[in-house]
Amino acid sequence: MGSGGDRREQERAEIVGQLWGSLGDVHPLRDIGRGGGLFEAARSLRLLSVHRMRLALGPVAGDARVRVCRVEAVAGPDGRERYRIGLEFVELPPPLLEQIDRLVAADAAGSTGSAVRTMAEAFEERRRTPRVTVLGRGRCEMTIWSTVRLVDISLSGVLLASGQPIGAPERAELRTAFDGDAFTSVVEVRRVQSEAPDGEAGSVRLGVRFVDPDEDSRRALRQFLRRAIL
Repeated sequence: MGSGGDRREQERAEIVGQLWGSLGDVHPLRDIGRGGGLFEAARSLRLLSVHRMRLALGPVAGDARVRVCRVEAVAGPDGRERYRIGLEFVELPPPLLEQIDRLVAADAAGSTGSAVRTMAEAFEERRRTPRVTVLGRGRCEMTIWSTVRLVDISLSGVLLASGQPIGAPERAELRTAFDGDAFTSVVEVRRVQSEAPDGEAGSVRLGVRFVDPDEDSRRALRQFLRRAIL
């Protein structure tokens, strides 16, 4: 490969060895209450399985421990199958509980008819704890983390090997480290290869594009590429 700076930034570096990261699949919440929440995803979760997820409600964010209490197959806008997933909150930090209370109280004050009733008959906790519609209200999201392997990388994007499929053009958050330097960026899935080569049974290849990584992450990536591309 050439030594010019412009070319170095355009070339992709094949990653020799094992470099792992975490991919956060971000899903907008549809509704939420003290008892739980509801969102849609391209992949299913096992009923009654327990997960540690990142929950963001406006300016307040934190880690939540949740149990999957409902999985329902639905048709997405493109006709592909998606899953509507109901969650029961097992553990929530106090700031998130307080933010949920504020959202529910504001909704009740603004309109008596806006509380969500979808699936209410199926879950007793939803009758005990009111829920409020939050879809489209700023940053209200649930992030499911999975481990991915970085295959090759450039300044514009990275090829990932993942055990969990994510549909294009969904967005996620990638976290990794280059020689100890942390890298974090929102990514957009541009390409999905359902069967990975080289005997990687059960995995998929995800071609993703970086979306506005911060300056520290850009610097860590540039330094890694300078070392990797000769």
